[in-house]
Amino acid sequence: MLDIMRKHAQSWGIKVMLGAIIVTFALFFGYSRFDRGSRGGQGEPVLEVNGQPISASLFDYFYTNTYERYRTAFQGQQAQEFLPQLVRTTTARQMIGREVGLQQADQLGIVIPDQEVAAAIKRAMTAQSGEAFDDHAYRTRFLPYFKGRFGLSYEDLVRQDLQLDAYEMIFAGVDNTSPLGTDPAATGDRARWTFEVVTIDPALLLEKKTIAQEGEAEAIAAGLSALPPKKWAGWLKEHGLEAKKVGPIRIAERERVMDGGTIEDWTAIFTLSDKKPVVAKPIKRGGVLTVVRLVEQATDDGAAASTPPESSFYQSWMSRLAANAKIKSYLEEKE
Repeated sequence: MLDIMRKHAQSWGIKVMLGAIIVTFALFFGYSRFDRGSRGGQGEPVLEVNGQPISASLFDYFYTNTYERYRTAFQGQQAQEFLPQLVRTTTARQMIGREVGLQQADQLGIVIPDQEVAAAIKRAMTAQSGEAFDDHAYRTRFLPYFKGRFGLSYEDLVRQDLQLDAYEMIFAGVDNTSPLGTDPAATGDRARWTFEVVTIDPALLLEKKTIAQEGEAEAIAAGLSALPPKKWAGWLKEHGLEAKKVGPIRIAERERVMDGGTIEDWTAIFTLSDKKPVVAKPIKRGGVLTVVRLVEQATDDGAAASTPPESSFYQSWMSRLAANAKIKSYLEEKE
């Protein structure tokens, strides 16, 4: 939302909105309470993403902005015939990705406080208008205009943008050359991994009297991680453990390796190679330790998987989530 305003400051819509808040006096007095409506907006749903409806008003808002960008890009060319369909497809993809990101942020418990939303609005509008922010004009003129014009809560949109930004920041610093960063559109998601997975449950080992205290389980797991694969059999036998073979699997089937892994966990697992076949340290989730080693990595045709090109890990991760989302579209019915 803030991006749209920054990129389209010269459009008539943005000028009208900014005109509603440009004043030469008053300071920012803060916000007592924000309008927390549903993120669907008004109107019947045009899409459903994992059961979450996306309303016609929300879709139309993003459609309008996308259409303006495309119209500018194709200016002077014969694009009128295919442009609406292109924009509709692009907007649908955009809305699916946005909703998937918001759902992920919700699951991680990412909450944007009112103060942060207020500060973001103040910064954006002050930067656009070049004038001091007027809380009264914002409340009495801008918010009613935006709600009447688009059928949406401006503050909800800003909050969602900040929530998506916070979610994306989780990916900061993740190695973009990881197979997890491979663009599925470019690779066809053909890569397959086969692993050996050893699960070490301290409570179970205590019950079997394999160990005398819980800390010994972590030492056993760490020792296994440090061993080359050819020495695994003896170590596992000595400690009464077994390795489970998992695969060949795609990244989308990663839950077969273990439950509840984080992005860092999956990155550590799916970046294993012949030179580094075992995770550097055991993965601990819910008190259970997991050690993973790579057995084989190949493509669907059996060839060894090549090193993937560098790409945006965040974009590729979101592409995979969107590809696996349950989508219902009512767009054709609306035409």
